[in-house]
Amino acid sequence: MNGRLRAIVIGAAVAAGAVAALVPATGAQAGFGPDQYGSIVNSAARSCVDVRSEDGSDVDGARVQNYHCTGSDEQQWNERTTGRSDGSFFIVNKRSGKCLDGGEFWAKQWSCGPVSQQAWRLRAIAGAPVGTFQLVNGFGKCLTLTSGNGADHQIMSVDTCRNDAWYGQLFEVY
Repeated sequence: MNGRLRAIVIGAAVAAGAVAALVPATGAQAGFGPDQYGSIVNSAARSCVDVRSEDGSDVDGARVQNYHCTGSDEQQWNERTTGRSDGSFFIVNKRSGKCLDGGEFWAKQWSCGPVSQQAWRLRAIAGAPVGTFQLVNGFGKCLTLTSGNGADHQIMSVDTCRNDAWYGQLFEVY
């Protein structure tokens, strides 16, 4: 990934009709990398991935929620290498320094460690808007906005990745 998380540019394989492909992050600058922070925005709700302050913004286990974008440190994330050969990366919160963790049903933050639920990669989906992607953890589960209305305080989950209905699973980085 050349040290930078980058937006997905839908390539020839996707244009040719591939259902989904894990792809290396290539293309236009997405908005954050190892040295800068950015927001992860759910494409359907147009709101940000946010560490739930009601759970304690700096503690292990604080859940991750959908919340209107404010630019707060709870909504700022950057990429750090996992050191794995698969190109996966940690997604680290600016306020807490903790990693996005998808090991159980609810997405949460946790102290960074060499565990599959914190190793994320990007997945391009055929027919999805350019610049959107699924975030897939090392268990093959996708970060998901589970509520259909996109209201503030909706807890994010990790769920089976869906290739035909992108409900709550497409994200952009700014």
